[in-house]
Amino acid sequence: MLLFLLRHGDALDSSTLHDDERPLSDLGREQVTTTARFLRSVQPSLDEIISSPLLRAQQTAEALHEHFPGAQRTVSEFLAPMSNPMQIFKELNRLRAQSVLLAGHEPFMSTAISHLIAGNDDAKVEMRKSSLACIHSAHPVGRGSGALRWIVAYELMKTHRT
Repeated sequence: MLLFLLRHGDALDSSTLHDDERPLSDLGREQVTTTARFLRSVQPSLDEIISSPLLRAQQTAEALHEHFPGAQRTVSEFLAPMSNPMQIFKELNRLRAQSVLLAGHEPFMSTAISHLIAGNDDAKVEMRKSSLACIHSAHPVGRGSGALRWIVAYELMKTHRT
């Protein structure tokens, strides 16, 4: 399975909104559009797009879905910031998908990548906002089942010509 792990774009900071309700900022929407175009240039299709239930991750997934309209789009509580990666791995193993994008948060994204490629959380992985990682995972998806193909920061995707 080809897994794409995407940290949501920049979100508004607001003392009046609960963290779950913070939307993408204008910069965040720009980041996600750039990321979607980049991903489309290297991966022509996705089978599934799964997002965290937090608003900014759902908005990130919605924007990606516009570029991959054939993908099934779902929300998973197992992509919340402090979730245990093993839970989403179990969910992934139930899918018949070849390519899946997970839209979520830190520290979940870097922890999940570490578990996939190192089998534990010892790998030092930095997932800045709107960073995108590509991992090829053997079946079943689990600890140590993945090989990191690449991680690209938004700043590099911005300079990429599609």
